[in-house]
Amino acid sequence: MKKLLFFLCATILFASCSNDPEEVPTTSKTYKVTFDVSNFSVDVKSLKADTYNNQLFYIIYEKESGKGVKGWKFKEMVGQLTEELPEGNYYIAFISYPTGGMSSPPTEGAIDVKGNNFYTDYFENPPTWIMGNMGSRYIYYEKVDFSVAANNSDVPIQVTLQPMWSEVTVEVTDANTCSLPEGTTTIGCVITPFYSGISIAEGIPTRSSEASWGWGDLCNTNVDKFREHKIIADRHATAGKDVTVKLVFVKQIATGDTVLGEREIYKGDIEGGKRITFKGALGKAATSTTFKVSLVDLTDGGIIPFD
Repeated sequence: MKKLLFFLCATILFASCSNDPEEVPTTSKTYKVTFDVSNFSVDVKSLKADTYNNQLFYIIYEKESGKGVKGWKFKEMVGQLTEELPEGNYYIAFISYPTGGMSSPPTEGAIDVKGNNFYTDYFENPPTWIMGNMGSRYIYYEKVDFSVAANNSDVPIQVTLQPMWSEVTVEVTDANTCSLPEGTTTIGCVITPFYSGISIAEGIPTRSSEASWGWGDLCNTNVDKFREHKIIADRHATAGKDVTVKLVFVKQIATGDTVLGEREIYKGDIEGGKRITFKGALGKAATSTTFKVSLVDLTDGGIIPFD
């Protein structure tokens, strides 16, 4: 009897174990999505004869949670990329930035995403010394939202990156006669506060600094050329809100530079992707004057040549 009971218990135990569900690894079905990526078209020679190559960084976020799910950095610009993702809704943010051709190119880790969340992440600007305090010069950005599903179209999603900077020219109509502080040898253009980097969600620079400027931060020209050509050109400004544009009068000597005075010419916003011209007369005003502002797109050309 004992043997019979043992046999029955063993049979029941074996049967109950055999009926347990078999654990099968679960995988999410993924679908391909393709992006055609291009930089905003800028004729570099019309801006300044700088030679540079850009690399591309991108990160994909889940739309509902905002969590980053994929991100890569390419060493050079690519025309097309394809990702495989589970069905769902997403954001993708692209940033293109210089890798070389400058005196101080950024390091491999110069771009850093903070927090890995769409709503809080911020692309840190490459070291500000990359071009002096030139902000986001030669940096392009764009973000798009998209969906992935089984019935996705095979047509690539078009993404055109936009410049995060503008080119600034100051035209002083009375440059040949205006009063300058005695001893002025060079005139520069300063823009404060200094904006840098890019907010992922907002797509614009939102972090600013009132850090003091150095001589390398100025777009400058000597007095003789200033009076002859009446312009200060090749100043690049990061897009920003409530900025102040000033002309700074400097005395340069072998032992150092001395700021003799400054003149405020504009207060307001700076847009990205524009050629901005500030035009007006300095006269003999002590601290400020108002210059007219005109805008054209970077692709429109027409920059005043200045050597």
